[in-house]
Amino acid sequence: MTPLEAVRSLIEAERLGAVATVVEGPDAGAKAVLDRTEGLAAGALPEDVAEAVAADAARLMDREQNRTLAYGGRRIYIETVAPQPLLLIFGASSPKNTSSTHSGRERKRFRAPWSPSRPAISRGHSQRSSSTGWPRRNR
Repeated sequence: MTPLEAVRSLIEAERLGAVATVVEGPDAGAKAVLDRTEGLAAGALPEDVAEAVAADAARLMDREQNRTLAYGGRRIYIETVAPQPLLLIFGASSPKNTSSTHSGRERKRFRAPWSPSRPAISRGHSQRSSSTGWPRRNR
């Protein structure tokens, strides 16, 4: 599997991973794709730094950060590949509503399943909160 195919696989499976690229020093251009749970997915890094790079990549993946780090005479850029964040919006109007204050470009940054506001009420069911009496208060 090529590094590009490995990255595509991580994205499609919504898995956490990283791409480590030697950007300076011997072996410049060497590239490896690391899967957070399964380790090396594609490519290769110089053997003398591979273990240290994998450990640093795991820490960066956990924080969803990117960084260029030095290993001896090499500089290696580690870029995290993270699943798209999930944004849940409750009580929103229909996603077809064009008067939304968020642009389409902004909404594409998140997986945002839509839930109608107050679905239990819209189906005719009564749900009461013991603390507020919502949705109906006895008057």
